[in-house]
Amino acid sequence: MISGNANQNASSYGYIAKGILSNLFDAISYSRRSADKRDDSEKLQKEMGAKLSRSDELFQSINRMIKQYYEEIGLDTIKENLDSITSFANVSLDQVKTKISKAYSSKIKEIGEEIESNRTLSVKALEAFVSGNYLPVRENSIILKSVEGGYDARAKYLSDGGIEYDFSLNAKNLDIFRDILFFSSLIKAFRIPVGTAGTWISKEPVIDYEKVDRYVMTSAELSGDNLICNFGDDSKQSSFKFIFSKGINAPSLSVDYTDPGKQVDITSQPALNKNLDTDSLSAALNRVMSSMKSLESHKLRLLKLSVGDDDILSSTNYVKFMKSVIDIAGPDFKPVFQKILESDFTPSPEFEKNGITKDYISSRLKNIGDSSKELLEFLSEPQQNA
Repeated sequence: MISGNANQNASSYGYIAKGILSNLFDAISYSRRSADKRDDSEKLQKEMGAKLSRSDELFQSINRMIKQYYEEIGLDTIKENLDSITSFANVSLDQVKTKISKAYSSKIKEIGEEIESNRTLSVKALEAFVSGNYLPVRENSIILKSVEGGYDARAKYLSDGGIEYDFSLNAKNLDIFRDILFFSSLIKAFRIPVGTAGTWISKEPVIDYEKVDRYVMTSAELSGDNLICNFGDDSKQSSFKFIFSKGINAPSLSVDYTDPGKQVDITSQPALNKNLDTDSLSAALNRVMSSMKSLESHKLRLLKLSVGDDDILSSTNYVKFMKSVIDIAGPDFKPVFQKILESDFTPSPEFEKNGITKDYISSRLKNIGDSSKELLEFLSEPQQNA
């Protein structure tokens, strides 16, 4: 994790600096290439448009000349011949326009593929960085939602400096989430008390139980050791909401039931809570919790990266993100990183262990082009007192 501790050693600084120089500089470099290619594509599209317009102008010019010639000669007998010339010119210029469009479209398509390739590589570089344990995680959660016979899964993270990022997760990598999760997969023939009724035979209330084998998990959210899990049965329009927390000393469990006729807080009613098998239910929910924690290591792709209100993936303002990362590293890291980028920097053995050499730094700065100037200006700004 990045830390602002002034006693952080050079090895840790080297690790952070290497992540910035490699992953974030790559992201900036690929993004610049993508932007350059977009400029090339726009230039070609303008050229193509101009040449197609020129072809139309040429046809209009030919048409005007023929019309003028016909009016000057004044012989109806030549009208058919002149119409043939006009038709031939029209067909020929249509062929010319087709060839122009084909030639330019091929180039534009090729550049478009390069744009997308560079964009993908820039996002992959960002993924590598935010997955690399460089950012302090202040809050994180894993969310599952039932979709089309499986689960959409994502991990959400909140770091310092207003940085937020989300990853999609590959739920099918875990057997428990490969298909829709029925409650019977956790506990078979489980029943949950959902109501009571009095009888004249006994003073003890009769407990109404709901069988939950056919209930499926519709959504779940895990934050730390706190799980909110929903199971439903569409045929009955009924659902259970489980709130499970491991706790420091002992787990806690809350169960709510809802159907078209009632809503019941089961754990707050002594008669129902008394007949709830909390141990078995807690064990089942603990299994869901453990599986969701394991799911975090099955990241697919970066879905969101923002700094405050700035959507970094859309704006491609990767330099802004890098500045935030450097600020998060603390005031002691900023002058260290500034020194690394100076031409007279001599790497210590600790930095060289992380592959930070003078040649490496030089090549990295060349890769980000003009962005290096913006970065160096930022690093040279006076430190602000907290």
